[in-house]
Amino acid sequence: MNLNLLFFKTVLFLANYIFKVIKVNSPKQAAIFNEIWTGIWIEQNYHSITGKTESEIKKNLSATFAAYDKYSKDYLLCLFKRPIGTFRIIQNNNEVGLPMVRDFKLQKNVQGKNALAEATLFALKKEFRGYLHLPSLMLMKGVFQCSWSDGYGEILIEADKRFFFLCKKTGLVMNQLTEEKFFEGSVTYPSILNFEETLKALKEKRPILHNFFLK
Repeated sequence: MNLNLLFFKTVLFLANYIFKVIKVNSPKQAAIFNEIWTGIWIEQNYHSITGKTESEIKKNLSATFAAYDKYSKDYLLCLFKRPIGTFRIIQNNNEVGLPMVRDFKLQKNVQGKNALAEATLFALKKEFRGYLHLPSLMLMKGVFQCSWSDGYGEILIEADKRFFFLCKKTGLVMNQLTEEKFFEGSVTYPSILNFEETLKALKEKRPILHNFFLK
């Protein structure tokens, strides 16, 4: 193994100890979750919500996703127990459906034979977006493992341009479902991430990442 691969393997090994994904299980954690993602979405202009103050915009922004609350599981990405990022997994349902199906007018059976869910509310504090993309990799790993453990074979993701191509560069099998469009402040790619195909591709071409996503 060359030195670059050894360094990368060591970094990923250490990442599993300094980062942790936790499920939101308390009102305090829920408040932290909402503060992080709404704050970052406002900072990045990933919304079209109006309001007189930032607090009012956050409240209105949070309300736009409140309809999905009872069908959702929310997660925090922590660095040494400090919350630095978020994501949400929404189970498909007959009441409010899924955001991407609504936003891009997709057919509700896009998932084929697999259970359908959507990962959304991705957010990562600005000061942690470098670091060899480790926090972003941990978010991807969190989505992968939390979805896989809930029985999903693939998951919908409305990915901005940066996140979409980072996933592709990493080796995740992220397929675009329909044409991208400028939506909520950025060019957005309606995509579906297939877990079995991703594991197969990583095992063949990037075995270090394959092990990282499984452990």
